[in-house]
Amino acid sequence: MKQDNRGISFVELMIVVAIMSIIIGITGFGINMISGKAADECAQKITYSMQNSRTKAMGKFSLEYILYRDSDNLIKIKEIIQNGPTDTAVETVATVGDKDVTVVYKLSDGSEWTISGSTVLRIEFDRSSGGFAPVLIDPVSGTAKYCEEIKVSKASTVRTITLVPPTGKITMN
Repeated sequence: MKQDNRGISFVELMIVVAIMSIIIGITGFGINMISGKAADECAQKITYSMQNSRTKAMGKFSLEYILYRDSDNLIKIKEIIQNGPTDTAVETVATVGDKDVTVVYKLSDGSEWTISGSTVLRIEFDRSSGGFAPVLIDPVSGTAKYCEEIKVSKASTVRTITLVPPTGKITMN
């Protein structure tokens, strides 16, 4: 007997489609993991939290914003707020980035520093103008150094947060 086998059945087609969708799903997840989505999220969280801190600083006695890497290698933000000269400071901590994200900040003298276990970025806000206070003052020359840029990166994705010290303007590119 001669059979005519010139095609595929519906069941065979469904099995091939199911296998392909599983392979595509796994590949898509893997691409997301190695892509820079984490850098985008971290940069957005840093930008939002800095803008929020700047607004809070206008009505407080002092506000210090600290960007650091903790013992678990996560990027975190600590906000220390003091409402009055004799009030107790209140600290809040938030995680903004995972261990694969690199954060580098650039000072007005051109030097760049990578956030690590020992290197942190401390920013204070000027209550009267809303601008940024100097990050540090050079003890030899007395020159004030400001943070002008924060770069957040993962894989080939780099997001730049630009800070304008006199005005306190914060933009992300």
